[in-house]
Amino acid sequence: MAINPETAKHAVFIVDYEKWTSSGAREHRIVRLGHNATWAKLAEKSRLEPSWNSIPEGKSKGKKPFPTEETPVNSGTGSMELKWKVWDDANKLTNNEVELYSVMRAEKRYIDEGFKKLGSKYVQTLTRGSASIDVENCGVDSFFWHEGKQTCVFCESKFTRSPAKFESWKADKRRVWQLMGRYKTGDGNRCRQMSWSWIRDRARKALLRPVGLAGLSTDQKASGVEQCVRMLQAANDRRGKRMVNIFGAAEVPVYPGIYLVVLGEAGAPSVNELPVEWPFPMDDKEFIELGEDFDNWLQSQSSHDAEPAPSSIILPT
Repeated sequence: MAINPETAKHAVFIVDYEKWTSSGAREHRIVRLGHNATWAKLAEKSRLEPSWNSIPEGKSKGKKPFPTEETPVNSGTGSMELKWKVWDDANKLTNNEVELYSVMRAEKRYIDEGFKKLGSKYVQTLTRGSASIDVENCGVDSFFWHEGKQTCVFCESKFTRSPAKFESWKADKRRVWQLMGRYKTGDGNRCRQMSWSWIRDRARKALLRPVGLAGLSTDQKASGVEQCVRMLQAANDRRGKRMVNIFGAAEVPVYPGIYLVVLGEAGAPSVNELPVEWPFPMDDKEFIELGEDFDNWLQSQSSHDAEPAPSSIILPT
């Protein structure tokens, strides 16, 4: 089903029950089973952002986004409709969860244009006793490669919960430049996000410290390393485009996917699965190329050291 914010705020699950003795439970939950047909096709040959494989959980101790209607299932035999809120306040979600809406728009755009997504932001899990946290390790939000054109796109994704700020970003790309964070490269040089210095540094880390390889076959691991090499080669040669894509909305939809409702009746699932899609109307102003004018601006920033000229690839020993 296509979910449109102007016409549908809810989806409906049909719950069938037979010779059922109800406990009157009202707290149902939704689980995501995986990609729907559209995204499964995109994922066949591309390395999509893996965070799409889970349903947004929202902020800790906050109101959970996308709740189901708290309606108990009746006793006996019959059928009922259970409403599920599929558009909700973006403030209920974490920063990472809302940023992924922008990442996914970039995936949809460039894969539709014939690019393959070779890599996304690499995540490393640090374990401390019984606790574990995920931290950004290396890479960029998205690296796309077009085999036929032998060209690539490095893409950073930004999101705001303010529609007014989103409009201001589209009206003045210099405001988007200001969003590029401050970093230090491995050799201690100061740089801004999406500068060639930053991209090279991140691509090199992706090759030297690959993560997310646990459980992969030898061929899959080799393919991942090969992709990192290609990303580093492109970064060193300054080959391809650097893009920032932006998105902003006060309310956001659930991630596309196939969902199942699990009833509050001792965890009993419903009998049906619900595929959820949503339209992707995109304004060209959401995609901003970082070109020579961005590089000139970087050189005027005290937070960015002068960049060296492009260099040939030097692989680590």
